[in-house]
Amino acid sequence: MKVLVIVNAHFGYDGISNVALNYYLYQDHDKVKMDFVTINEPLEILKTELERNGDNYYVLEGRNKNVLGYIKRLKNIIRKNKYDIVYVHGNSATMFVELLAAKLAGAKCRIAHSHNTKCDHYIINKMLMPLFSRLYTGCCACSKEAGEFLFGNKKCYVVNNGINVDKYKYNPDVRSALREKYNISDKFVVGHIGRFTHQKNHEFILECFREVYKRCPDSVLLLVGNGELEEEIKSKAQAELPAEAVLFYGTTDKVNEVVQMMDVFLFPSKFEGLGIVAVEAQASGMPCVISDVVPNKVKILDEVEFLSLDEKTDVWAECILSRRNYDAERSSKAGKALEKVVDSGFDINSGCREMYEYYKTVLGEK
Repeated sequence: MKVLVIVNAHFGYDGISNVALNYYLYQDHDKVKMDFVTINEPLEILKTELERNGDNYYVLEGRNKNVLGYIKRLKNIIRKNKYDIVYVHGNSATMFVELLAAKLAGAKCRIAHSHNTKCDHYIINKMLMPLFSRLYTGCCACSKEAGEFLFGNKKCYVVNNGINVDKYKYNPDVRSALREKYNISDKFVVGHIGRFTHQKNHEFILECFREVYKRCPDSVLLLVGNGELEEEIKSKAQAELPAEAVLFYGTTDKVNEVVQMMDVFLFPSKFEGLGIVAVEAQASGMPCVISDVVPNKVKILDEVEFLSLDEKTDVWAECILSRRNYDAERSSKAGKALEKVVDSGFDINSGCREMYEYYKTVLGEK
């Protein structure tokens, strides 16, 4: 079958991109031919694998500046290639744009995939909802909550944000090497992975860590990612904490290695569809402290604590510090952590098999 995957947000190292990438890398390419459309240059790993498998990718820039031009170009691609399924990843009813192009091109099967429980453009989302609702023929989401946000009470197929579980198994050798490289071997490392955006709540992360640092001066905050608020957060960190207390790591395609460096994963998001990085952290056996707006589905290990964002930062700090000496247990429980992640449905190989069966269902095949 021929599937066109469209990612209508910036393609990088964030959650949506990783989900789309993983469901391509681990799919059975003898059964599914899968092309991609992105609004910016995709990651090299995706381009390399697409070319190796004989699949295509199209970069359609200017989506938000010239919507009509974008729709026309996308319609032509879909019409030319005669895809069985057009599958759109996004956060809001602005997926209407891609679905309209697919409809105009004659695509019978048009799937919208919701990745979040809120969006940054509430009014536009509400205005487009009536049109959006008429254009998709199938709906998917990363969680029940993300499905309800965009599709209301319609029946929605929940797609687990699968990962290659074995890559994340706790590795003390990788941990030691990386911690030595960044001169944090003897530090208590509080980690976060996420784009510097309003949603990820970096200002609150700094406030929590400042309380941690007061109680435990041998602590380091490790921030992985980039984004529009990065410089603002860097300025705030420089003003409030010693330079050696905060490490801005940048982006990476080796999250499976970076999580080995951390002792506790801090994830106080203001909203989330799921939060795949919290699953990755747990696959490495790491304790997590997470805001209670994150769907409960993300809790796999007992070492996950949900806290309200209304709680004072010193409450968060005490919770973080209570996990300070967990490293020995983490090593002994590594295998069990992986088992629990697999049993919870987050193994990408199982996910791809289930996705193939879903494709057959929406196409009316047995």
